[in-house]
Amino acid sequence: MIIVFLIVVMFAVLQKFATEITVKVGNCIFSPDDAELDLRAQIRDLKDQQAQISMIDEFARYMKLQRQIDKFLSQVKESSK
Repeated sequence: MIIVFLIVVMFAVLQKFATEITVKVGNCIFSPDDAELDLRAQIRDLKDQQAQISMIDEFARYMKLQRQIDKFLSQVKESSK
């Protein structure tokens, strides 16, 4: 009877902390390297710049930034394979 109780408690605790455990294990196994972190930072910066531009008024500049973002995203995708 005590064993059943302990198993139930163990599963309840695991269920409560499953997300945190999964994130920590995932970060240990799939930690991004410095190059990928740099690419992600550049993507963030470009998206911030793009958010400040009116797509209608400055379409060429907006699309140039979008092409750069797409290029960096494809590089991140290739490096994660």
